[in-house]
Amino acid sequence: MRTFAVTLALTTVLVATAQDFSPPNSKDIHSRLWYSAPGVSTVWHEHLPIGNGRLGGMVRGGIPADMVYINEDSFWSGGPMNRVNPSAQDSLGRIRPWLLQGAIPDATFEADLGISGVPSSMRQYMPGGDFQIVFQEQTGNATDYERWLDLSDGTAGAYYNLGGTTYKREYLASNPDDVLAIHLTASEAGALSFYIKFQRPTSGQNRWAEASYAENGDTIITKLQENSIVAYFAAKVKISGGKMRQVGDQIQVSGSDEAWIYANMETTVRHENPLEVAVGKVEAAASSSYLTLRERHVSDHAGLFNRTSLSMGNSTDAQRSKDTGARRRALSDGSFDPELLSLFFQYGRYLLIASSRPGSFPPNLQGIWNSALDPAWGSKFTININLQMNYWPSEVGNLHELTEPLFDLIAKLYESGKVTAKKMYNARGWVAHHNTDIWGDTAPQDIYAASAYWPMGHVWLLQHVFEHYQYTGDKHSLKPLSIGPTMDNSLLRELFDNILKAARVLGKNDNSTLLQDIQNTKERLPPLQVSPRTGSLMEWIEDYEESEPGHRHFSPLYGLFPGSEITPQDPKIWNASIALIKRRVDSGSGNNGWSRSWLAALYARLHSGAQTQSSLSTLLSEYTYNSLLGTGPPAPFQIDGNFGGCAAIAESLLQSHNGVLNVLPARLPGSEAGAFEGLVGRGGFEVSARWSEGKVEWARVLSRVGGALNVTFGTGGVFKVANGGGSGNGTSIPSFGGGNGTIFEGLSYVAVNTTAGGVFMDTNDIVHTLPDGQTVCRDHHLALCEKCKLDFTLVNRVMAMKVDHENKRAAFLSDIQSMRDDIFKSKNAPEKHTEHHPRSKCGTGKIIPTLFTQPTPDTHPSDLFAADTTNPSAIRFVNRKNSAQGMVFVSGVCLDEGQADSRAGWGIIVDPCELVADSSPRGVNGRLEEEGPFGDKAPQTGSRAELRAVLGALHYCDWFSEGLTSMVLAIDSETVVKGATEWIKKWVKTGWKTSNRTPVKNKDLWEALLGQIETEAEKGLEVHFWRIDRTFNVGAQELAKKGAMLPAVKEYTPHNSAEL
Repeated sequence: MRTFAVTLALTTVLVATAQDFSPPNSKDIHSRLWYSAPGVSTVWHEHLPIGNGRLGGMVRGGIPADMVYINEDSFWSGGPMNRVNPSAQDSLGRIRPWLLQGAIPDATFEADLGISGVPSSMRQYMPGGDFQIVFQEQTGNATDYERWLDLSDGTAGAYYNLGGTTYKREYLASNPDDVLAIHLTASEAGALSFYIKFQRPTSGQNRWAEASYAENGDTIITKLQENSIVAYFAAKVKISGGKMRQVGDQIQVSGSDEAWIYANMETTVRHENPLEVAVGKVEAAASSSYLTLRERHVSDHAGLFNRTSLSMGNSTDAQRSKDTGARRRALSDGSFDPELLSLFFQYGRYLLIASSRPGSFPPNLQGIWNSALDPAWGSKFTININLQMNYWPSEVGNLHELTEPLFDLIAKLYESGKVTAKKMYNARGWVAHHNTDIWGDTAPQDIYAASAYWPMGHVWLLQHVFEHYQYTGDKHSLKPLSIGPTMDNSLLRELFDNILKAARVLGKNDNSTLLQDIQNTKERLPPLQVSPRTGSLMEWIEDYEESEPGHRHFSPLYGLFPGSEITPQDPKIWNASIALIKRRVDSGSGNNGWSRSWLAALYARLHSGAQTQSSLSTLLSEYTYNSLLGTGPPAPFQIDGNFGGCAAIAESLLQSHNGVLNVLPARLPGSEAGAFEGLVGRGGFEVSARWSEGKVEWARVLSRVGGALNVTFGTGGVFKVANGGGSGNGTSIPSFGGGNGTIFEGLSYVAVNTTAGGVFMDTNDIVHTLPDGQTVCRDHHLALCEKCKLDFTLVNRVMAMKVDHENKRAAFLSDIQSMRDDIFKSKNAPEKHTEHHPRSKCGTGKIIPTLFTQPTPDTHPSDLFAADTTNPSAIRFVNRKNSAQGMVFVSGVCLDEGQADSRAGWGIIVDPCELVADSSPRGVNGRLEEEGPFGDKAPQTGSRAELRAVLGALHYCDWFSEGLTSMVLAIDSETVVKGATEWIKKWVKTGWKTSNRTPVKNKDLWEALLGQIETEAEKGLEVHFWRIDRTFNVGAQELAKKGAMLPAVKEYTPHNSAEL
């Protein structure tokens, strides 16, 4: 039993920090949603969401009672279930003949009995509860009230004056510290008096919680349970001044100057003891300062959010004077509010950052925010568009790593889906229907023939796998495409295309039975067809009369968006698609958030900026709440409309599906001038652009992974390459007529061959190059010009880094050649004695490197470390989850070891091979010197070469200056790894003696390694060792062998190497 504190607690260890109580003026901060009144306690969807991927809160900002509604992404209604209907195969045998005979009612009745899951519903997402802060003595009418959500730093806030005192609150959900944090301040000393409590939702008069209590005088704890899943909520209070005590299951604070609250919720899905974890995290957060925690949070959040910016133009002063809810409502008159639309785009990216992080589950129908015990559609993962739409903005919005939870779920579906495919359909492969849960349930959901028995949800999900590869060049992501089931028409055709492309990228055998089956099946698929009755694209293989012509789904148009099968190159299908959109919309389609956002994206793909703008205005004015959260009537809140709307805006700014980067392909008429930075196109191209008077003025393209760049402007004009080399007028995009915004005008594009890190600028006569190579604006010769609204600082920095890198490399190779020349010249000369000067620092052992632990013993380095293309001067191996951690492959060998003519060498690989134009490894190698780092003569051995390789990796460059704070040295030597991380501690203590009291071999290199570890630590770089399988280290081994073949070198020098 945990210890209970029953005495009054006086908090004196904290000192109130200086606070700014000036009005927040949120109307002047374009990254904020803001409101002039608190959220209504009973209107949950008008509150403001914060989240760290796993943990979510909805912030009310109320007076005198505030509320933060708590959710945790693994808290569902129970554990995994086996719901596959045992009668499925028998029922399928009955259903198929009825379908062929057109006996649809009979087939439907049989499916309801024999195909539906048993039970018919899977698990659903459950709410946590209300975390309440009830302020005492805060009565009366508040003035100057504002509450806000700042998208740029991931914080929410509230501000008001009451009784002559100004109160301010800040809320955040920290991913690094994995807690929710609340900071309460007041302008007058002792003005904060409140109590905290936690309650679950009500059902009548009932509130469901298994236990609730307070402990230690500062913490409240609540136990929740949904069948087999147990959860604990914990909140801890810290105060400056005043008094604090526990009363019942609440904590009461009186007369405090400042207060901090840290909250967390954990479940048995992730932890055997969620109580210990929940309390442990809030205690850890409370043990450091709030400012430090806040800095970590803002750095983490901004590191993702600030990759992309957007301005659709300037709103009027009248528009800016209204709060966000009023601005949204004002759009119903058909007006255009450019700053609100830019905010809505960034809100979509914010919500993805808040609800999808590595290690979390994907966002469900409501993201991670749910207040209902019986939420609409169970707040599950609906995979017949909704979950897919949630990730539409991830790649183009420069948030690639946030797709990891989706891929984790696909892996679960694969395992479960193999069983379902066999039991239901007696089929190989795997299957998932139109819903799933955190357990990867793949049986049909509900008893509803119109959607429940659709066996294609997983195929649509796999489209995201290949998309991720197209945007990032990450071959590792293609592995799931080796598993492909059956499906029809556009989705199946695209899946088969993607599998065949993935096989080529991965070097798979084109003659394999699976690939041949896929190719043959693809060729037998029926083509897209046009209805002779309506002139529209047909949804079915037969030209059925639709029972609901205005259905909210645009399923037949998948090939237009998000797919890429429907293009102007086939004008018949292209115009039939336009006709189908018109038919659907005229009949009432697009009548909820996700449907309207899909419509906006379809119009953008058609290059119709006017209709895209109209759909977005309708989305905002009719299908979002004042909080800008989407709604899917009759559902109270559905998040997919936010993500779909964000993606539609991006699609109007940049398209890349047909092999050409099209900048501003569907400019919105209301946006005559604007700019964006950091959007990403397929091929790994990061794009920024500016337009004025409806025309693109300037663009910048950063090639992350290299390859062919084809670029055009949707508003006309030709991309003129200023930096990076390569130019030319490429092939024209064909022009096709037709109605409703088909505006292809025979645009020409420029084709350029790129290398990773290359930056390509469109001149458009607005740039100028100074004699020193600096790029500046034409009119003012400034790299950062406010008047021209141009920023060339990135380009100049990249070019300077490249020049510096090449200069250093040339000098480095020159030194090596000079040293080799000296060796050859002195080969036959009489030896002269020279005093040796140590070139290395002898370490003390005060800092010992640590062991890097991989998830599984057979984890390949490429599973964890990918190519970082953000450093334009040199591509590095960087941790997929931690961009501040790098990796180097290290190896040392000795040829003919033990013989008189033995030769030892070392090698390291620092750059991913596939990203270099000549496909050769980028690294260094060297011959092991005849003298050690402190002048002692030493033999040529493999163990010395391995240690020399480690030192060579650390000496290669100043890793910390490249933005790394952690370096992993991957080597296949157990002696080096254990020696560096375990044995060396004992060696230092025993005076460099082994356990057998014999001298440690290669002591000089071990001491030099310790010295270099200490030097790196002083800079801020931690060093870790990873023992990898020998087969994973072939590249470094080959370099080491080549190093052994180099001419002999006598004196040890840190940079005795040759760069390759």
